[in-house]
Amino acid sequence: MERSVFQPSTFDHVQDQVDLLGSKFPKTYDQIITLLAAGHSPTKVTKWTGIEAAVVRRIRDLHPETLSQIRQTLAMNLAEAAQNLTERLVEEADQLDPGDIGKTLAIVVDKHLLLSGHATARVEHRNVPTPEELQAMFEALPMANAELIKDKAAG
Repeated sequence: MERSVFQPSTFDHVQDQVDLLGSKFPKTYDQIITLLAAGHSPTKVTKWTGIEAAVVRRIRDLHPETLSQIRQTLAMNLAEAAQNLTERLVEEADQLDPGDIGKTLAIVVDKHLLLSGHATARVEHRNVPTPEELQAMFEALPMANAELIKDKAAG
């Protein structure tokens, strides 16, 4: 029986594709990193670039520090965009469609907060007693033993 040249432990087609992409198509490789850093899923990146999802995931896994740097850059750019949009809103408020500029400003501020590590949503959990629970609490209070004293001057 003839021995196969193929050895699964040494052949990694995904890594070979990542290496080929990085060396022969650096713009596409960088585009993938940028799209991932912008928060797009490997599935979306695959649809947009035509690069296999497993390859996109491997690129993501290989460059966590690059993604962090891109997020910081995006956060700075979004902060500047928010500032510019705010200034434009103040300067040109009477000429702008408030819906468009307001939505854009809200999105930019939200994304800036998200990428700079701030909270973008707040969830509160409150435990408010029902009327029945309030009644039970009042009934559980100790009763005061008080005597009613009539005011002799009033009577």
